[in-house]
Formats: sequence, structure tokens, C-alpha cells
Amino acid sequence: MTTSQDEVKRVNTNSHRPNNLLMDHSLYPFLARSHLAGAFSVAQPQSGPAGLSAFAVLFLEHWEFEPPEGSLRDPRFVGEFGSFQPDYRSWSQREYGLRTGVFRVMQALQQAGIRPAIAANAMAVQRLPNLVAQFNEWGCEWLGHGLAATRMMHSGQSLAEQRSHIEGALEVLAQATGQRPRGWVSQDWGTTPDTPGLLAQAGISYTLDWVNDDQPSWMSPSAPGQRRLLSIPLSAEWDDVQCQWLRNMEPGAHAQLAAAAFDRLADESQAFRQPVVFGLALHPWLCGMPSRVAALRGLLGQLRERADVRWTEPGALFDSFAPDAGNARGRPTLGP
Repeated sequence: MTTSQDEVKRVNTNSHRPNNLLMDHSLYPFLARSHLAGAFSVAQPQSGPAGLSAFAVLFLEHWEFEPPEGSLRDPRFVGEFGSFQPDYRSWSQREYGLRTGVFRVMQALQQAGIRPAIAANAMAVQRLPNLVAQFNEWGCEWLGHGLAATRMMHSGQSLAEQRSHIEGALEVLAQATGQRPRGWVSQDWGTTPDTPGLLAQAGISYTLDWVNDDQPSWMSPSAPGQRRLLSIPLSAEWDDVQCQWLRNMEPGAHAQLAAAAFDRLADESQAFRQPVVFGLALHPWLCGMPSRVAALRGLLGQLRERADVRWTEPGALFDSFAPDAGNARGRPTLGP
């Protein structure tokens, strides 16, 4: 199928799209500038030290026993007995993660020497002050993660409702943790075309929602001259829920997949002298189960064996890239 001149004209005159590129949004321009470019061309590598920077994100999510009418949750999460309310099976499993599973995951991370960022629903931190205190004592950073797992943000909401969702979640986290989050990851990728701009307006500096690259990149979600947003990839490809729960992978197979991706990214970043990131998403209601945690412990131990990988946190990554905040067209350089 070919694109007609009229179709190109319609694309280029759409106010939501760049005039010089066939893009379906104006959040960033398309640039085929991969860390793999050196494998296919003589392009000069990006400035900044080469290597893989890795981080872990631990999710604290609240699953409501009886969500309010009109609220939305990820429709893929259906219990063995169907989808209904109240769903005792799904609710109690999520509750297990916050009562018991989370401590297994914390122990596994601590023994591996990895301090995670905590992506938390507002309703989770309100009812878990003991966990909030432990994560604060550990020195963890907090990421905004919406209100609850049963209250996703979605395009059926008005702009005012979406803004209230974001700002309300951030305000609750600030009050409960003593930190106003600088970063955000949406509940189950529940976003709209307005989300990046609303995040920037709310003072968010970086988002983990976009998985379109192996390297962080700047987004321009607002009007020229307004705050930019750094996109830090947190890939769904080796997310524990996506793999073990929704794709029905065995825990050991999931660990093998994640380790393979980690090694590939580390090798490529060294071979092509480029900065790359690897984010590992962990949900305690799943990987904190006694039947699954051994695979997690093995994975973390294997990842930590590589001495050429720098373990860090999303906030530290942003701080490394902040000097390049004015460069919205390319990827930022990675500081020491």
C-alpha cells in the first residue's frame, strides 16, 4: 500500500504531529539513533561512558475489595472463577503480596545488594505505614503509581479527572513518605495522550511508561519552553507479571529470559561504547510467593555477578542526564 500525496498532506497539517516527520504524535521526533548503530554504520558513538546501568522497581499496589462503580482495572486479570465483584481470589492474592510476599522480595534484594525504587499506589502507602518506614530507612526513592490497581487512568476520563488522579496520587505519597516523587510509572500502563503533559505540569521529571528504546530519551509533552520529561525504559518484556502470570512462563524460564536480556544489553553497551539501561519490575504478590522466590533469588545473584554493570536508581539516572535537559532531539549523555 502506498501513501498518497493527500494523505501525506493531511498528516503534515495535523496540529498534533510534527510537520516534517510522519509521526502520530509530537512527544518526540523519530530518530533512528540506536546504541547498535556502530554495528551497521560508521556513525560516531554518543558521548558519555559506555556500559549498562541497571535498576529494580518494587511495586506496592492496592487491590480494592469492592472498587467504586465506574472504576477500571486491567481486564487481563481475571480469576479462575471468572470476573466478578467482590473477587475474593484476586483480592486475597494481592493482599498476600503486601502482608507476606513483600518481605521475601526485600530480603532477596538486600542479599543481592540492590536497593529498589518503590512504585506505590496512593491507597497502598496510606494503609502500610510500617512498610513506608522500612523503605525510608533503606533510603529508597518513591515513584508515583496512581491511586490503586483497581483505578487505572484511562482516556474515558476528562482532562480534569486525569489531572486530579495524578496530582492526588503525588500529594498522598508526599504526605505518607515525606518525599514528593520526581518519577512516575502508570498503573498497568494506563495512560492517555494527555498523560506526559499532565505529568510535566505536576512537576514530574521522568517517566518509566515508555518502552520504545534501550536508552533514556527526552520527551517534549508541553508547549515550547515548558518542562521536558525524561523517558527511562522499564521494559515489559521481562516484567514478572507479564511473563509469569500473563504469558504463563515458569519462574525459572522467566529468570533465564531476563538474564539473557541483561547480558545482551551489557555486551552491546560495551561493544558499541554506548550507555544503556536495564530495569527490572518486581511485584511481591507474584515473585514473593514461596513457589517463585527461589527463581528471583537466583536471577538477582546472576545479575550481580557482572562487574561491568552499574546498579543505580531511576532518580540517579535522571540526575546524570539532567545537564542535557535542553536537548530534546537526542538521547542524553550518561554522567559518571
